[in-house]
Amino acid sequence: MTRVCIIGNSHLAAWKLGWDRLREGAKDFDVTFFGSPRNTMHALSVQEGRLVPTLPELQNSLVFTSGGTGEIVAADYDLFCLVGLGYGARWIVDLHRDHRAESHGCRVGTFTLVSDACFEAAIRGTFSDMLALQTYRKLREITAAPVILAPHPLPSLDILSSEDPQETHWRVVAEAGDDRSVVELMDRVNRGWQGLRILPQPADTLAQPLFTQPRFSLGSVRLSQGFQHKHPESDHFHMNADYGATCMEALMAAVKQP
Repeated sequence: MTRVCIIGNSHLAAWKLGWDRLREGAKDFDVTFFGSPRNTMHALSVQEGRLVPTLPELQNSLVFTSGGTGEIVAADYDLFCLVGLGYGARWIVDLHRDHRAESHGCRVGTFTLVSDACFEAAIRGTFSDMLALQTYRKLREITAAPVILAPHPLPSLDILSSEDPQETHWRVVAEAGDDRSVVELMDRVNRGWQGLRILPQPADTLAQPLFTQPRFSLGSVRLSQGFQHKHPESDHFHMNADYGATCMEALMAAVKQP
């Protein structure tokens, strides 16, 4: 049996609910979830072979999601999977809002034009300091077990009709044809982490290269006790149990075929 530890932020809710559907048919896997919303996972401290929560909020979340003490004991697991933790294409789209690389087709709005190398270097630097990479480095202090990272899901295709000023640039990127450039840069960055394996978003959840099929975001719930609180319909970034089950299937397949 493969003992799997999954550590994540609010996106862990979809994975946990998806696993609840699959566990009876996946007897070869023993999965424990450790989740906490936003960036609270930064308060994990390395202590004698364990990752220990140092904030009450984090402690409560880890106890709830894991059903244990809230401490992550490295020796208890054969494999670690990091879910979300800030790592995703959203940062590339945010940089594109105010800076464009030479190869980008979009020339609307106010922006600073930079070289492709400069744009990519900025993204690599940003990603290297993500909570996901911070957590990975903490794990490497206490275990040599394989670590897999699953990035944040791409937003629902419905975001293209959003009028939220924080979301309209996704439409700008898509209409300019820069969506493929974003995905290609993400792929290059993903291949650059030594010792860290990236689990790409399952292809059958995608609507377009940069967007998720809307059906996977319907009815998504918050990472809270009981998993009863739904995200508003305007939330295009969190996914549901169908998405989580698909990701868990992809994770198990990746473990079986390294």
